[in-house]
Amino acid sequence: MGATLSQGDRPSSASEWLSPKRLPYGGSAQLGYQQNNAHRFGMADLYYSSEKFVADGTAAYRKAESYKDGYGDKVKHSQFEKYNTSLGLAYKTSGASLP
Repeated sequence: MGATLSQGDRPSSASEWLSPKRLPYGGSAQLGYQQNNAHRFGMADLYYSSEKFVADGTAAYRKAESYKDGYGDKVKHSQFEKYNTSLGLAYKTSGASLP
């Protein structure tokens, strides 16, 4: 089970990041749950770009309990809790176009 929210089209290349034809900001968020190990997760991504500047940030959180194998037995030490974050910044210094 899960849900996803998004706004804007996430660029796939450096030249798309700096293109003035797209929205200058956007983001997405995801929430989910897996029953076998009570795995919960949430993720978010935000970006902003202008003619010369780009910023992109992401954050994710996951937590799960021990899961059960095909026989219904708990698998010891399979639980986890995890955090991830990232931030990317770019500045275009010249008039040359990117590939």
